[in-house]
Amino acid sequence: MDFVRDKGINYWPTPAESPDLNPIENLWHELKHFLRVIVKPMNKEELIQGIHRFWDTVTPEKCKRYIGHLNKVLPAVVELEGRASGY
Repeated sequence: MDFVRDKGINYWPTPAESPDLNPIENLWHELKHFLRVIVKPMNKEELIQGIHRFWDTVTPEKCKRYIGHLNKVLPAVVELEGRASGY
């Protein structure tokens, strides 16, 4: 933190590993939903196959959408001074 202050870096403290500001959390949520609702695996092999099926749906466009979601989330997190926004 001394380095950040000494260099005049505009730093905004956020909670460690804040799920609100981590797009991968949305992907994990979608994967879990896909496995629970669509795949419903009964054993390890079905689970692995389900993960592979889901992974085939992960496109650059989907990733961009999750990253773009930060435009909506960030103002709420700023307003809450870094606390979880509920997104």
